Amino acid sequence: MTTFKASAKPPSTLLTLRDLCQYTQTPASTMYQLLSRGAGPTSLKIGRNLRFRPSDIDAWLDGLAHSTAAGDATLGRDS
Repeated sequence: MTTFKASAKPPSTLLTLRDLCQYTQTPASTMYQLLSRGAGPTSLKIGRNLRFRPSDIDAWLDGLAHSTAAGDATLGRDS
């Protein structure tokens, strides 16, 4: 398992769901819900496994920051 510091960026390799949850400090159950609704970061399906690009995670987080700044404080929820 990869360990991240709070201010560290993820490595430029593909991340597992566990890595994603650790990086975003989000429970796996919440991340599964977001992904099932299409509200999570873009994922790659490799065989039976999901992988995530650090750039896709950053873009998703940036989108959350913009939607929160616009008054939509619900994490990935459609209005």
